[in-house]
Amino acid sequence: MTVDSDHKGAEEFLSGKLAQVNVARIEKELSGLWKTAAHGDVDACTAAVVRAVSFNLILLTDEADAEQKCSDLLDEIESVHPCRSILAIFRDGQQHNLSAWVSARCHTSGSSKQICSEQITVSCEGGRPEELASVVLPLILPDLPVFVWWRQHKVSWDELTALHACARRFILDSGRDAFDPAIFKDAYQLIQSNSGCLYVSDLNWRRLHGWCRAFADSFDGFPVPLALLNKISRVNITFNGESTVSNRVLLFTGWMAARLGWQPKEIDLKRGAKFQTKGGAVEVIFTPDKDNLSPGHIREIQVDFAGDNRQLVISPERTAEARFIIARLAGSEENEATRVSNVLSEAVLVGQELEVLGADPIYEASVAMVSKMVSVRK
Repeated sequence: MTVDSDHKGAEEFLSGKLAQVNVARIEKELSGLWKTAAHGDVDACTAAVVRAVSFNLILLTDEADAEQKCSDLLDEIESVHPCRSILAIFRDGQQHNLSAWVSARCHTSGSSKQICSEQITVSCEGGRPEELASVVLPLILPDLPVFVWWRQHKVSWDELTALHACARRFILDSGRDAFDPAIFKDAYQLIQSNSGCLYVSDLNWRRLHGWCRAFADSFDGFPVPLALLNKISRVNITFNGESTVSNRVLLFTGWMAARLGWQPKEIDLKRGAKFQTKGGAVEVIFTPDKDNLSPGHIREIQVDFAGDNRQLVISPERTAEARFIIARLAGSEENEATRVSNVLSEAVLVGQELEVLGADPIYEASVAMVSKMVSVRK
C-alpha cells in the first residue's frame, strides 16, 4: 500500500466510514490505521487525535439493517463512553460469508483534540454462531471490562457460551418482543449459572423505575398509610396491548411480589395472577387496552385493600415542562407526583448500564419471581 493510499484509508477511517479489512488481520490493519492517523498530517484530521478506550462493548444482532442502524447506536454511545465496540452480526439461512470492517468514532472535545474510539464490524452470513464468537473473542482488549449487548429477539446462550467467560455484564431488552415472557426464564438461568461473575441487566427494567418509585412512595403516609401495604387485596394493571400481558407488566408484578413477599399460586397470561401472602390472598389483574401506539406500556395501576374502601390510582401525566407519574386516592384531587425522565433512547439506556459494574439484587429478585410465576402459568 502506498503513502497516498495509507492517508486515504486513514481519512476514511477517522471520518467514520467503514473500511473493509481481512478477517484474519483485523487487529493488524486496525493498528496500521491508528498509526497513520496519529502522524497528524492527514488532511481529514488536522486536529490532534487521541485514542480513548475504557471498556469493550459487543453488540450481538441478527437484524437486516444492522450495519447502519446499530452503527448509529454505537456512535451515539461512544460520543459519551469511548470504547472498543464490536458489532457482531449473525444471519442464519443465507449463503456462507464472513467479512469485517473497521472505523473510528471521533468526537471533538472542548479543546482542539479529537477523542476517538473504534468500531469493528464482523458479519457472519450462514454458518454457525460459534464461528462468529471465534472471530470476536480475539478482538476483545484484555484487562478492560466486557459488556455484551444482546440486541436480538431470541436468546441463544448455549451457542455463545465462549462469551460468558469474558463478559462482565449482559444487557438485554425484554421490551423488544414485548409480549413474549420466555426471555425472563433465559435471563434467570443465566443469572443462576454465572452468579458472582456475570451480571445481567434489562433495559425494560430501567423504563420501569418511575412506576416502581411512584408505587413505593405512595405508602409513605400520603396518599395512603404504610399499614395498608400489607392489606393489598387486588391490583389492576392496565397496559397497551391486545390480550396477552406485556413483559413490562410481568416485570413490575414480579417486582411487587418479590419486595412484598408474595408467593405465586397461578397465572394466566391473558387475565392475571394469584398470590398467597401472610395476610391472605392477592389478585393481580391484567387489563389490556387496544392502544398500539406504545405496545406493552403501562397505562394505569389501581390498588384495592382488604377491609378498606379506599382505592389507590397511579397513572402518568404530562405537562409542558415534564412527565410525572401521579398517585392519588380515587375521587380525590390531592396527589403525590413522581417526576420521571422523558422517554430515553435506547442508546441512553445502554449508556446508563455501562456505568454499572456490579449486580442489581432487586432486579435479579424480580426476574427470579417472574420466572417462578411463568413456571406456574396455566
